[in-house]
Amino acid sequence: MELAIRYFSRTGNTRKLAFALGEALGIEAKDLNEPLEKADILFLGSAVYGAKLDDAVVSYLRNLDKTSISLIIPFSTTAIVKSSYPLIKKIADEQHLKLSEEHFFCKAQAGFLHKGRPNRHDLEQAKAFALRMTQ
Repeated sequence: MELAIRYFSRTGNTRKLAFALGEALGIEAKDLNEPLEKADILFLGSAVYGAKLDDAVVSYLRNLDKTSISLIIPFSTTAIVKSSYPLIKKIADEQHLKLSEEHFFCKAQAGFLHKGRPNRHDLEQAKAFALRMTQ
């Protein structure tokens, strides 16, 4: 099974999750700017900034070759909203991309909110999620 991890992170919070997933799966987590040739499962990391996805994530989803990706599994960090899943789902549906109904989310530090998150516990949960989703 071909696995890939791509992420977008302004503050480093989502990057931490991406690297935890990569460690668990034994693959390298890469920024959205890295080309993606083919993947049975693409773990896609993002965050919510001002109640929306960053334009880089939107563009990435809109330009994904749907014939080279079998399934997208989102993961995200946010300070206020519950996750980026609904925003990603909307674009995935528009682009006819297959999106997992399961996703991983944890709170992230933003200023004084959620200090120290994602923390060690969050990263361990992310690893367990990645392993469960690939078994």
